Amino acid sequence: MRKDASGEGRRVLQREALRIPRRREDSNKGSYGRLLLLAGSEGMCGAAYLSALAAYRSGAGLVRILSPEQNRIVLQTLLPEAVLRCYREPAELPGLIERECGRADFLVAGPGIGTAAAAQLLLRSVLRYGQAPLLLDADGLNLLAMEESLRESFRHYALRYPTVVTPHPMEMARLLGRRVEEIVAAPERAAAAFTEQSHAITVLKGHRSLVLDERQCYQNMEPSPALSKAGSGDVLSGCIAGLYEVLRAEVAEEPARKGAESGAERDSAGQAALLYRAACLAVSVHAIAGRIAAREKGEHAVLARDTADAIGAAMETFMTEDTEE
Repeated sequence: MRKDASGEGRRVLQREALRIPRRREDSNKGSYGRLLLLAGSEGMCGAAYLSALAAYRSGAGLVRILSPEQNRIVLQTLLPEAVLRCYREPAELPGLIERECGRADFLVAGPGIGTAAAAQLLLRSVLRYGQAPLLLDADGLNLLAMEESLRESFRHYALRYPTVVTPHPMEMARLLGRRVEEIVAAPERAAAAFTEQSHAITVLKGHRSLVLDERQCYQNMEPSPALSKAGSGDVLSGCIAGLYEVLRAEVAEEPARKGAESGAERDSAGQAALLYRAACLAVSVHAIAGRIAAREKGEHAVLARDTADAIGAAMETFMTEDTEE
């Protein structure tokens, strides 16, 4: 089909096509991936906590958080399941990121990092040393909008590894150099424009979030007003990462079940397909989790961490039965 900047010609993915596999009885934490979350800045650890919590709630096996030393005690207290990699000075970042990227299956960068020089160094290091699918959110997107050299590095990264961005309309307006009213009036056109510029999957957040790649389009049709709270975007980022690892684990298990050898896990196109599906699942799971949390807490009272805690129940609505062949 012919594609254009409005998204026309893209195949529309239906919600009924989205499924989440159940956890295998013979799995271990390594089966569900090693996520590296580069998030938080001095005194701003909430985004790191919420993203990491959501990743675990969505099925990730191991989450490492790279954040300033000042955030260590709070993060260890709030989420003892996470492994912390902390730095005292920005000069430590390139070496630390190079080491940690070498052991990660998935990268999330941007939540709460700010836009100061240290954040720019962090993002440059991720784009230089990263070797895995990448999700860029929040301040990571603001840095792209501020610095053309970072945009160019991001485009090169997206040609080598699957990438996804998760802007809200204001962040998308900055990225495209447009007014936010234009983004709100034509969200699919805006998302398609950025995808074509950057080669990344675009999740344009809103009450009916859109997910686009170069061939497909998905829209969540089950909005949840309970998500209109600070931190909801951080939860979505973690949810995408965790669901990617769940889907990747299923693909990795297929050769063992069928006695075949497969390179799908290492294949960039295969990873991109998994990442697109994870993003589509996540926007729907996130919205359903918001509604579940609202039933318990009340629509106005829901906090982002309440939504994260409801992810498991929301995922059950997409679960498939384990059918051994």
